Amino acid sequence: MVMNLMQVSAAPVPSGTVQAVFTQMAYATPMHSMTYDGSITLEYTNPSTSVETSKTTATGSVSIAVSTHAGLVDTRTLLDGFVRDATHDSTAGTAVSTASGLVQSAAAGGVDQVNPVTGTPITQYDADTFPRSGALQVKGMKGALLMTAISATDVRLDLDADGNGT
Repeated sequence: MVMNLMQVSAAPVPSGTVQAVFTQMAYATPMHSMTYDGSITLEYTNPSTSVETSKTTATGSVSIAVSTHAGLVDTRTLLDGFVRDATHDSTAGTAVSTASGLVQSAAAGGVDQVNPVTGTPITQYDADTFPRSGALQVKGMKGALLMTAISATDVRLDLDADGNGT
């Protein structure tokens, strides 16, 4: 990975912008592996002693080769402009995030549009492995999937297979 500091400021609010380029950067556990290729811009601010915000944007495309213990093997590509906004509050012990943009999947054979659901950002407590609330919509070529975190252990999947709104 190569990182270029584009902007750094200590006052009035600590902040910075970094351009990062990944070339075959690998992450592996006994159950999962991912390999990253591509470029992102990361904008970071620290508006208070307990709050950090970040915005990560794909610049060009970012390919992520994924393999899981459940047999999923795929290459997902975040297309130019895909963005994830996140805020972490260490006092509350929460992270709140949204994501939007186009994602290409080799296994799915196409491009999907990821959309945040207004008023329902993804919320995860530091003590939890998974988010406990929030929703995200993924629209494919013919249908849409609404994923809603019900708790830190349950998610509801609503599938509109033909894109007719039901």
